[in-house]
Amino acid sequence: MSDNGAEQHRFTRTALFICGGLLIWAVHFLFVYVAAAIICARYAGATLGGIPFVTFLTGSATVLACAAALILIWFALRRARADSDTDASVRFIYFLTSAIGALALVAIVFSAIPGLLLATECGTHAASSSGRLTVDS
Repeated sequence: MSDNGAEQHRFTRTALFICGGLLIWAVHFLFVYVAAAIICARYAGATLGGIPFVTFLTGSATVLACAAALILIWFALRRARADSDTDASVRFIYFLTSAIGALALVAIVFSAIPGLLLATECGTHAASSSGRLTVDS
């Protein structure tokens, strides 16, 4: 029974390692869009040192997420090259982790673009003085 538990634990760790890049992207995506929605709804026009707060927050979160994805890619590639005497399936896991991490890196950058470019529009079209939403035509 303990053999099955150890195998299950190893499977879970391996699956999380392989999906690490996607998990980093998902956390980044969720954080950036939820934070931008809250900041735009409650604190429209907030700045930090002359930079819109949404832009600052999106940029900071993107730098952290990219750094985490790059560390994951570096670690996986280093292990794939260092463990040349391991079997092919283990090297494949490291390669797959680095490839998914690279894909996640691209996804992180693409999901940050709206937050970085459109943050200046935060709150400018939100509501008129009557409290109703207005649409510019």
